[in-house]
Amino acid sequence: MQSKSKYSLYYAITAISFASIVVMWFSLDRRLLEKYYYKWQIQDWEVIEFPLLIATSVFACLMAKGLLQGLSKPDHGRSLDLDRLGWSLLIGNLIIVVATVTLIVFGRDYLGRNVKELGHIAVAQELLILLGLVLIAATAWRARNSDLRTVFGLRAAWLCGVLGFALFLLLMEEISWGQHFVGWGTPDAFNRNIQNETNLHNFYTNRFEFVYYSLAFVCFVLLPILAPQIRSQMLEPLKIFIPPASFGIAAIPVAGFMYENWGILIFQIYFLIGVCLAFLAATAMQGKARWSVVAVGLAMVFSQIVYLVYGHKLVSSYEIGEMRELSISFTLAAYSVWLLAETREITHRGQPGRAREEQLVDGMPNGGSASWARFVGWG
Repeated sequence: MQSKSKYSLYYAITAISFASIVVMWFSLDRRLLEKYYYKWQIQDWEVIEFPLLIATSVFACLMAKGLLQGLSKPDHGRSLDLDRLGWSLLIGNLIIVVATVTLIVFGRDYLGRNVKELGHIAVAQELLILLGLVLIAATAWRARNSDLRTVFGLRAAWLCGVLGFALFLLLMEEISWGQHFVGWGTPDAFNRNIQNETNLHNFYTNRFEFVYYSLAFVCFVLLPILAPQIRSQMLEPLKIFIPPASFGIAAIPVAGFMYENWGILIFQIYFLIGVCLAFLAATAMQGKARWSVVAVGLAMVFSQIVYLVYGHKLVSSYEIGEMRELSISFTLAAYSVWLLAETREITHRGQPGRAREEQLVDGMPNGGSASWARFVGWG
């Protein structure tokens, strides 16, 4: 009875905080995806809207607690342990955060030049997406002869092919279909493009960013944490595409990197959920992993303050967003490595059901950390 009352209180407070967010948001009369530029004058503090930020923080903390509830039990602690891929992803994302803060404070000219086409940062994004595309293609090729099937009877290889095609479109859009490498002029049909480039996403930049950033947060952070707790026969076959919970913790920085996007409510919610996930997940971890995840949470908070304070000094307004896309590209490449290793383990055995059972730890998916270790020769 006491446990039931506890859950009732949890749901009540969550509902109240969400209702408060909705009421305060509509009272501001803002557009959903409208961007704001802060110069830290008096009126800019009105944009921060501290009551809204407090309500959003409460809601985010409650959501994070609910997401981690099934993974924070002592007997399931291993589900949050970082394997070698998790460590690589976490450290890589922290390096991107530190590099971004350093460049904003000391190297704004370099940052402004190199987030543009053919700049070092832009090319790094494109190479990471290309790496992900190659690895996903290799995964589809490896799975072509497998009987492994997912929901609705679709073969895993087909879904890998669809994912690879999506990455191909993303890569082509990022390089403007080769315009800057070849050097052709922008066709007249694209003269309303915001950056005067041969791509579609800059016709609808705000909407594209909303979809892209939301997919990154849901697929790389929320699903890995939530999937082990879902008990559904329909969704079970799809779990071969979902990395372990530790991957989701290491990918939390993809929810950060905001300046002009800070005024968009949904991005604030992603960010605050990510911060709360980091600090709450740390309580279920031990040793270096615990303090590393705490460092992720602290880095998220500190870097966001730097972005808001120094953002108006940037050469352009979108450099921080480009660094966010670098973090997403890096996480995407790490996911592609994981998926190839996972598929290799399953197709090598030729017995998908048996392979899946052996990847369960205390009834929860291990997410292929063992197969990852064997794949790269560390296990």
